[in-house]
Amino acid sequence: MENVLKIKGRIQEIYGEHTGLIDRAINVILALLTFYFINSKIGYMKMAASPFVAVGLALICAFLPRGFIVLIACGLILAHASALSLGVMGVTAGIFVVMYALYFRLSGSVLLVALLSPLAFMLKVPYLIPIVFGLTSVPVAAIPMSFGTIVFYMIAYLQKSGATLKEKSLMDGVIKYAKGVFMNKEMYVMLIAMIVCFFVVYTVRHLAINYAWKVAMICGVLANLIIVTAGKVTLKLDLSAMWMIVGNLLAIAISLALELFFFSVDYSRRENLEFEDDNYVYYVKAIPKVAVAAKQKSVRTINKSQTTAESDPSSVDERTRVLSEGAVSEKK
Repeated sequence: MENVLKIKGRIQEIYGEHTGLIDRAINVILALLTFYFINSKIGYMKMAASPFVAVGLALICAFLPRGFIVLIACGLILAHASALSLGVMGVTAGIFVVMYALYFRLSGSVLLVALLSPLAFMLKVPYLIPIVFGLTSVPVAAIPMSFGTIVFYMIAYLQKSGATLKEKSLMDGVIKYAKGVFMNKEMYVMLIAMIVCFFVVYTVRHLAINYAWKVAMICGVLANLIIVTAGKVTLKLDLSAMWMIVGNLLAIAISLALELFFFSVDYSRRENLEFEDDNYVYYVKAIPKVAVAAKQKSVRTINKSQTTAESDPSSVDERTRVLSEGAVSEKK
């Protein structure tokens, strides 16, 4: 455990020294993954689907705030939707306008959830998003998480029915597209499961109990399994049980790693404190964080004469000669 904490401290030091460079690298990786996901699923506009365009846009995102990755991704989706029909592009733009009005214009650090949610669905592990961000984020993060889920199913429908939508008239295409996106039972089951899981994890995480993070993880996994299984059986949805288990196990593994970095405490040294002022009596439970004691450095002071003697061999010879002459004179 001590070695793990040392590694944690070293990682934090490296990040503190190179924060700007690391953040830019993260932006580039997120942008590349997001643009690759969009182009691989709905690359209807050949020019926009070019790998050179994706790489160029990702490099530009390295020097921009993270919110611009979302805006560029929305523009990329609209470009591909326009290659199908103006009606499809109009409905997609309307969805993005609603998202912007509700949250994106107030974007902050939790905007990262909107990027990672579709990517987690693409990797078939969406269940880790509500657990991980329920532990580390704030309640408002549930909004971009929901938007990210809707965007994934919107892209999935465009991938599945793009050719059909292109052949239909403007109004027929709009109606079919709107129904395909907003009447998707699987999307609503996943939305409910992720929102409920998120708030269960967030609530349990902030309870004044021992091992709150671990208890919150378990409660979140159970909420995911119960809701998704109930939806799968009731609505006869084609949801993979294997990926459900894998996703929840991965969520636990990542959450344990995050606990080490953000909530590493020693429950064996818990203290219950009581104090008061003129208006209140306070009962406080204090749990110290786990930390590795810094190594004590010993400083050795070297005498100046010793330093001169050690550095100048002639001075040593001279001192030896003087002592020898003194010893001879005493004998005489």
